[in-house]
Amino acid sequence: MKNLYLYDNSLRGTIPSELISLVRSDSNLEAISLERYDSSGTRGTEFHGGAKDNTFWRFGKGSDRFYGNGGNDDLQSGPGEDTLYGGAGNDYLRGGDENDTLIGGRGDDILDGGSGSNMLYGNEGADTFLLEVGVGQKTIGDFENGTDYIQLGHDLYFDKLEFVSMGSSTAIQFHSEAFLEHPRTGEDVFVGGELLAILPGTTPAQFDSTDFLVG
Repeated sequence: MKNLYLYDNSLRGTIPSELISLVRSDSNLEAISLERYDSSGTRGTEFHGGAKDNTFWRFGKGSDRFYGNGGNDDLQSGPGEDTLYGGAGNDYLRGGDENDTLIGGRGDDILDGGSGSNMLYGNEGADTFLLEVGVGQKTIGDFENGTDYIQLGHDLYFDKLEFVSMGSSTAIQFHSEAFLEHPRTGEDVFVGGELLAILPGTTPAQFDSTDFLVG
């Protein structure tokens, strides 16, 4: 392990692909912004934020773990199957192209699963889960009607959704056949009957338009 001391609240230089611990020169580690750390390495990285607003973006190709802890954090996964923990505060968690796990923690969080088949957990608070077409199936593990919301992405509307019982879960499907603009690339793609999300512990009868945000 390497300890890097943040005397001036900044960190520069080349860091090898190994476990890194950041240590500030006083006792109060507050806010950290880190972007594209170890972009060529394959080892996993674990990173912990402080009490203020932290920004962690695109670590290496390994399976990384991000802990926002306190503050309103912005956590974004990169290559690899990563796990993001928002912690306390109103956090924004974004998955990558792999199968990531996003856990909001306490606070009103926004969880965007990205392009992978990701697991999303809001935990406490009024959380918002983003659904889009053509970017992989999501599992929303703890949706609460009347508290949480599902934000529908570009060209998605409530009347184009179908709710299907799957044992003790509800599947949300896009049931129209149409050419839609891909939310990531901007290209037109043909979409029909796509499974968007699975919500364990729910039934189709629980859902209506008040659970969804459009636009």
